[in-house]
Amino acid sequence: MLIKPQSTISFPLNWDAIFPEKNPLAVEIGFGNGKFLKTLETTGANVVGFEVSLLSVEKAMKVIDHTKTALLLMDGVWGLRELFSERSVDALYINFPLPWPHKKHASRRLFTLPKLQIYASRLVDNAVLQLQTDVKEYAEEAIRNSEESRLFSLADYTVRNEVQVGTKYEQKWVSQGKEIYKVVLRKKRHVSVPNYLDKEVIMPHAIVHDSHGTLKAGTYRTTFGTIKLWEPFSNNQAMLLIPAIVSDDDFIGVSLQQRVYISVSPHREGFIVKLDNHADVFKTENVKSLIWLIANQISNGNIKRINVQPPSKLEYEPA
Repeated sequence: MLIKPQSTISFPLNWDAIFPEKNPLAVEIGFGNGKFLKTLETTGANVVGFEVSLLSVEKAMKVIDHTKTALLLMDGVWGLRELFSERSVDALYINFPLPWPHKKHASRRLFTLPKLQIYASRLVDNAVLQLQTDVKEYAEEAIRNSEESRLFSLADYTVRNEVQVGTKYEQKWVSQGKEIYKVVLRKKRHVSVPNYLDKEVIMPHAIVHDSHGTLKAGTYRTTFGTIKLWEPFSNNQAMLLIPAIVSDDDFIGVSLQQRVYISVSPHREGFIVKLDNHADVFKTENVKSLIWLIANQISNGNIKRINVQPPSKLEYEPA
C-alpha cells in the first residue's frame, strides 16, 4: 500500500491502525527496486519502506504484498522521525545508500551522529540497525560514529563478494567484482529526539489589491530552509498557479523537500493567494513563508490582509 500522510494533522502515525495485523515493525530507508522489502515480508513483520524516487515506488508497488508492506515517497530519515513514536521500530535497514564521498556533503551521509540519535530514539531497546554498502570507508565511518555516539554496539561486521538478497545495487557491485560490507549495530542506549512537526500548522491566505507585481523566480533562503520559486502558469479558470520547491531544513542534514503549488485567484476584495486546494503536502512553516513571499511580490508589497507574519530571514540567491 502507498501511504500519503501529508493530510494528517496528528503525528506520529498510528501504525497499528494502518496494518491489518499487529506485528513488529521493520523499516527500510531507500528500498530501490523493492527486492529487500520482499525479504522482510517473509519475517512476519509489518514492513515500511521509504524512497525518494517516484519510479522506484511505482516499481515496488507491483511486487510488494500490500497487506504487509507500506511505502512512502519521502526522505526516510525525516519520515522515521516524524511518522514513528519513540521505541516503536523493531529493526531498521539501510542498503547501499549514496556514499556522498566529498567532505562538503558529509552531513548528507546516513550515519552522522545526529541521524544515529534519530535511529536510536525510534528503535526499540536492543533493536538491530543494519547497513550494507560497497564502500569500505563508509562502513568504517558508520562503525566509528556509532561507537562515538555510545548509542549502539557493533554486533557483526562481515565482508562478502557474492549476491545474497539480489537488490539492484548488490547485483551491480558484485558483478563488477566489488566487495559488500555488512554492518550490524545493536541499540544499547536510548535517547529522546522530538518531532519537527510537533504541532498543527495552519495554512494562511492573503488578500491583495492586484496581482500585477513582478514575481522573481529563483532561490530564497528563509528562517526554515529554502524556497525555489518557478515561473507561474495559468489555467482556463482565471487562476494563476505558482510552482515552487520548498525545503524545510533542521540544519543537521535532515530536510523535507516538497513540490508546492500556490494559487492566485479573483476575490471580492481583489485576489486571494493560498495553498492550492489540490496540493498534497505537509503543512510546514516554510510553506507558510512561501505564501507570504508570493503575496508580497505579486502585490508589490501592498498586501491588504494576511494571517501570517513574514519570515525573520529572507535572502534571495540568483539562480
